[in-house]
This record gives sequence, C-alpha cells and structure tokens, in this order.
Amino acid sequence: MRSGVKSIAFVISLRAPHLLKQTFGLTQTTVAIRNEFAERIQALVAKDATRKKHSASLRAAFAHLHSQICCRGNNSKNCCFFGPVAQLVRALPCHGRGHRFEPDLGRLRDSERNLFFSQYSKGNSIIERKGTAMSGKKNSSKTDLKKYTDFIVDKTVELLGIDSPTGYTQEAAEWVKQEFENLGFKAKMTNKGGVIIDLTGKDKKNGLLIEAHTDTLGGMVAAIKDNGRLQLTNLGGMNANNAETENVRVVTKADGIYEGTFQLNNASVHVNGDYNDTKRSWETCEVVLDEDVNSKKDIKKLGISVGDIVCFEPNVRVTKNGYIKSRFLDDKLSVGIILGFAKYISDNKITPKRALYVHITVFEEVGHGGCASVPEGCTEALSVDMGCVGEGLNCTEKQVSICAKDSGGPYSYPVVSGLVEAAKKSGADYEIDIYPHYGSDVEATLEAGSDLRHGLIGPGVYASHGYERSHRDGAENTLRLLIGYAL
Repeated sequence: MRSGVKSIAFVISLRAPHLLKQTFGLTQTTVAIRNEFAERIQALVAKDATRKKHSASLRAAFAHLHSQICCRGNNSKNCCFFGPVAQLVRALPCHGRGHRFEPDLGRLRDSERNLFFSQYSKGNSIIERKGTAMSGKKNSSKTDLKKYTDFIVDKTVELLGIDSPTGYTQEAAEWVKQEFENLGFKAKMTNKGGVIIDLTGKDKKNGLLIEAHTDTLGGMVAAIKDNGRLQLTNLGGMNANNAETENVRVVTKADGIYEGTFQLNNASVHVNGDYNDTKRSWETCEVVLDEDVNSKKDIKKLGISVGDIVCFEPNVRVTKNGYIKSRFLDDKLSVGIILGFAKYISDNKITPKRALYVHITVFEEVGHGGCASVPEGCTEALSVDMGCVGEGLNCTEKQVSICAKDSGGPYSYPVVSGLVEAAKKSGADYEIDIYPHYGSDVEATLEAGSDLRHGLIGPGVYASHGYERSHRDGAENTLRLLIGYAL
C-alpha cells in the first residue's frame, strides 16, 4: 500500500479537527462525526487487502465523511473541502437543493460506489435524496437526451414567436399540427380549435391522454377613449401590474395589426404626481398606439374596434447557461416538451405499450380547454403544464414538478405515486408540491364528466403569469419523466 494513504489517515485523525474547526467553525458534534470516520479509515488502512480495494474504500469513506461534515445545513460555502485539507483529501464534489446536500455518487467508479453502499450507508439517511433516485449501481441506462432538449428549446422559441392569446390561436394551432405531422404522427384540428395527435400504442382500451395548451394570456379592446387611447380587458390571468410598459400588437378584425405600448394613464413621472401611488389596473392603464391618433374618430379610421385582440410581446431570451426567459412559457414550453417526446418516439421507432394521445388545447387560460375531445379508450389523462416555483414550494426551474394537489383538489393518488416511481427509475430530478392557486386542463376534462384517472406534471417556472423563467434542465427532466412514465 502506498505510504500516502497512511499519512492521509494520520492527518485526518490528528490535524483535521483543528483545520476543520478553524476553516468551517464546526461544532464539537460534527468533529465527533469526523473522528468516527477517521477511525474507520484507519481500520481500512490496517486491513490486509489489495491496493485497489484500499483506494476504493478510502475514497468511498471520504465521500461519506464529506457529506456528513461539509454538506450539513444550508450554507453552500461548506459544500466541499478546501485550503490545507483539500491538498490531503480528494473530497468529492456535492450537489444540493438548498436545504440538503448529498455526495455525488455518479463521480465514483463502480467498485467505489458499491463499497460506499455496502460499508457506509447502513443506518444513514443518504441512501436516497428526494428528487434524485440513487442506487448501489450506476444508472448506465440513463438516456442522453441533450439533442431532444435542444429540439425542445428551439421549438419552444418558435412557438413563442406566434401570438396566441385565448381566442386568437388558429395560427399557433396550425403550427402545432404541422410539427407533429412532420414527425410522422396523425394530427387533426378539433371544432373548438385544438389539436389531437395520435402517438400510436398497442393497448387501445387503456389509453393515456397527454394535455397541454398553446393559448396564452392577453388582452382585448374594451373601450376606445376620447383621447385616442385604448382601454383593455384581460384575457385569462393577465395582470396589469406586470404588463405595464410592455409592447403590444392590436389585431384588428379586418384591417391589419397596429403596434403600441401598455402604459399607466398619464405615464410621465415628471408630470404625474400620483404616479407612485396609483394602483395599476385595467381601468388605470391604457394602450398608447404608435400611430398619429388623438380621438375616437382617429382610432376608428384605423379599423380598430371593441373586441379586437391585443397581444403582449413575449421578450424571449435563452441564456448561455440554459435559462429560458419569456412571457407565456405557460404553457408553450410544455408544448415544446411534448414535441420532444414525440420526436423521441419517432427517432427510436417505439410503439408504446398503451395507446398515447396528445390534446393541445386552446382555451385553458379561461378554464375550459380540456372539456372535450377525449379519444375513445382513454382511462387516464396527464396535464403537462408549468410547475410552480416560489416561497413555500420545493421545486426549482431545473426540476420537474409533480403536483399532488391544487385549487381543484388532489390528483389521483395512484397516478401521483406512479409518476414518483417513474421519476426515480428514469433518473429525473423531481419534487412533489401543492399549488395554492392553480387549475389545469385535466381538471376541466374531469369536470366535463370524463371518467379518468388524472395527474399533473411540468417544468419548474418562476414568476408565473409574468415575465417567466425556466431552465433547459427542467425541460429535460420533464421529458425524462414522460418517457419513464408513458413508455
């Protein structure tokens, strides 16, 4: 055995208490934990074993020691050894989700991973972290989905470029239909304006319906004001507070599209002394058209009238480190994910065990998108919609959220349990959450009288119904869960 191993164990047992306490401010209890593992390491050094086994055992012990000492608590600065200790111990990096950290076992070799579980995991809480399935064997079957995630992001950006507030969705729906047909699947428009896609499958009596929506929030002209400005009413949950100063497009019924900006009435700070105190609402804000108009008569000459659709600029941006920012990720990101799921089926020539159908709805934001068009033989429906991210919830933008309950009540317990099991088996990073103010297409499907089990998943999306943000990892984890659950 190399002399370096003995010297490491010696330093851990004699020098580390002082170094760790000085560097991290560790408590006596933590140092006691360190001492316990230092003893185990010294015992391994004393064993008559091969050099390879010693090395693997020591690295596994250090991984466990690292997780117990450095990654306890919320302070991410304690996430790895550094300074003098780092030169003596090759501590493995960790990953965490804010409140808890675990060793990154994927960085261990197979022999080291097996030793870790056989010798150090008994009686400890680190066998499995909620949200990440971990086992004694490397998940070599975890599929590389990068090209499908790239595809998802590209298609999401394309769809975000098509205005589709509730009631004005024909162009977006036709785009969706064409994209699924390009992948080789049959798609048809419903009378209501949605799209039904058949992803094939063997068991036609136990079909799964996957639902998402391409309609978004928006506005409608409610009144033409005497000063040539437009008063709006909201479509869906569009909120005047976060819509203020956004660029808009007014779509007339016959005479074209006009640009403008949604502003506070009397929006000049240097003029309006009540600017800060004015409550933003659809009555205190207006559309200022980028046209030479100053009266009702001027507006009517443009062909603008009450009932015209007003589309808000999405402002799409994909950052170099994978964040996706835009209005209306709810729910166009999910449509992109389902397209990626369909591409995965097509590329790999998969015939699903059960019949799979997709319904891309167009009235979800006003509550009745999924009320009809359930294909015959379906016994279950799964909404893919944005996962909530915010205070009091667990999910991040990089994860897939499994909803247990929302404003409409609990989702089918067997479905939720099955989704959790599929997430573990597929390696999808997930969280389970309860959404306090939320409704989904699949609940509309049940309210319309369909006899179905139901569930809800989606990529984590922050700042919902505002300028939303998600991440490509959240999209990929949602795709991974769909593959694990539906195929």
